[in-house]
Amino acid sequence: MAMINNVLVRDFKQGRLLFYWESPEGQKVSPDLKSYDAAVEWWRDAVQADYTGPERRGSSIDRRANDVRRMLNDNQGHNTTITSGRRRTDTLPEITDDRAVVFLDQFKTALTKTQEKE
Repeated sequence: MAMINNVLVRDFKQGRLLFYWESPEGQKVSPDLKSYDAAVEWWRDAVQADYTGPERRGSSIDRRANDVRRMLNDNQGHNTTITSGRRRTDTLPEITDDRAVVFLDQFKTALTKTQEKE
């Protein structure tokens, strides 16, 4: 399963928000996932399983993603630019297709009307 061109979808079904991955052709390639973090974890595992080249890292976790440590270094004047050696999975994916936006807009409108009546 080539995970490179898949899109992350946020949808609203059966009264809840959910996330899943689709191929460019619109075929669902992941199960329904309860959160963005679960979708990212599923994607990282799928990309890592799909990779056939030599693996240099022993972990799929990006140790350089520690924002607290990065901010501390920035405050001390250290330059922490990372320009190479990053896996594709070290950069978080964006929600490519937000199908829940219509529902969320309707919900916000209904909530605003309810608050105006009070």
